[in-house]
Amino acid sequence: MANTDKPYLVLARKYRPTGFDEVLGQEALAQTLKNAITAGRVAHAYLFAGPRGTGKTSMARILAKALNCLEAKGPTTAPCGTCEACQAIARGSDLDAVEFDAASHRKVEEVQSLILERVGYAPARCRFKIFIVDEVQQLSDTAFDALLKTLEEPPPHVRFIFATTHPGDVPPTIHSRCQRFDFRRVDPERLLAHLKDLCKREGVRLPEETLRLVARSAEGGVRDALSILDQVIALGDASPEQAAALLGIPPDEAYAGLLEAALARDLPKGFAAVNAVWERGWDLREFAEGFLSFLRDHLVASAGDEASLTWRYAPASAKSVLARAKAHGVDRWLFLLDRAVEALPSVRQGLAGRLGLELMFLSLTGERPQASVPAPPSAPARPAPVPAPVRAPTPSAVAAPVPAAALDWEAVLAKISSKKMSLAAMLRSTRLASLDAGTALIELPPDSSSVYLDRLNEADKKTLVEEVLSATCGRPVKVRYLLASGGPATPEAPAVAQPPAPREASRASSDQDPVVQLATKLLAGRVVRRPPPD
Repeated sequence: MANTDKPYLVLARKYRPTGFDEVLGQEALAQTLKNAITAGRVAHAYLFAGPRGTGKTSMARILAKALNCLEAKGPTTAPCGTCEACQAIARGSDLDAVEFDAASHRKVEEVQSLILERVGYAPARCRFKIFIVDEVQQLSDTAFDALLKTLEEPPPHVRFIFATTHPGDVPPTIHSRCQRFDFRRVDPERLLAHLKDLCKREGVRLPEETLRLVARSAEGGVRDALSILDQVIALGDASPEQAAALLGIPPDEAYAGLLEAALARDLPKGFAAVNAVWERGWDLREFAEGFLSFLRDHLVASAGDEASLTWRYAPASAKSVLARAKAHGVDRWLFLLDRAVEALPSVRQGLAGRLGLELMFLSLTGERPQASVPAPPSAPARPAPVPAPVRAPTPSAVAAPVPAAALDWEAVLAKISSKKMSLAAMLRSTRLASLDAGTALIELPPDSSSVYLDRLNEADKKTLVEEVLSATCGRPVKVRYLLASGGPATPEAPAVAQPPAPREASRASSDQDPVVQLATKLLAGRVVRRPPPD
């Protein structure tokens, strides 16, 4: 049985870096600081910026120890770590290395007492008076203003080290007075090797796939990786599935089920997949963001980058993702990713529980899935469109329709793609039915949904198509969409010969209006009064 008398020290603290060379993945920054110390060119103020858990505060403490180590005759690149000053700095309790969190000490009065009232005093026992401010972007505007003069011309014995995860929130006046160092996320392979080494030193054996899951979940943060590893070690000899369940990470099969339902436009299956996510208790926002990454991996794989799948997925899952990615083109995946990104805010807002995720799924079904292979020759094809396939055109047309072959529709799509790739992806399954003096009829697939049509009729998309067609034809061209069956898909329609009487037309249009039909069904009512005809 393990000894429980001694408090347990978590891995993130037990293996916190104590020297410049121990900060994982930040070798260039460490070497720059060591060179500055060796050359006697240590700046009076530094700004360490980067994602959480990448070593900003650890590097600040190491630099403070390097400047104030009592065992060295001056600033050193290898602090001893054993003298009283080094140990106090490591604990964050040294009198000459004041460390505080700006999130809890953000007022100008606190900055006055913690920094401004102390800078005038000489160090108690060390060479420098060092101020380490974590999450410095949390300081108030007045606190920043109070620091400006001191930060620009501090006393010779004073050094400032600021750390922040949001450098954009730090005022430019502070930026200009500091040397900025940007900390990067650690490469997953490098992080995996580090986790393997720590497990060996701790005497723990875990499957490599489990460690890969830990490294992937950490998103490049070493501290996050060690915190997650602590949890997994407590679970025991955890398999990847057990570790994923512990960490609340949805399996790849959950993402694949929702995606396959969207590709097949299988609404019952899609709603069942969303319901399964809800019932399992997974965070919907995290699931939606993970689903975006899943779509992105398909896009990248379809573009030819298959190597990235081997890191992110187990062999069986990687094979499945690659097969699914190759079954559809890059334009298709780009279209799906664009729709998912647009729907993400509704999930993040927590719209009526699972409704946001259901809306994301529905947005992905707005376009007919495109086959990855051409249709067989025996399949019935549309007749060669010599006459324009519009519904009963009148003989008194202003200009004779131009056959579709007179304009290269693929060239038009290429021009649209150069301006908005997602719009070109939506138009891949369409064709130019006819083109007269001022109107282009674009034929849609027969099973096109109303969502698809509404998207195409959005002002920015329709304007872009009209601009490209106008530039190609050399004259203004308006766009109308036409279903493959011949019925118009836009509100504008040519006049129909022998229209019905006004009252009959009103009655017919009201009874056949989908909105009226839906309202009648939901309210269990009937139409008793109709608006007069226009």
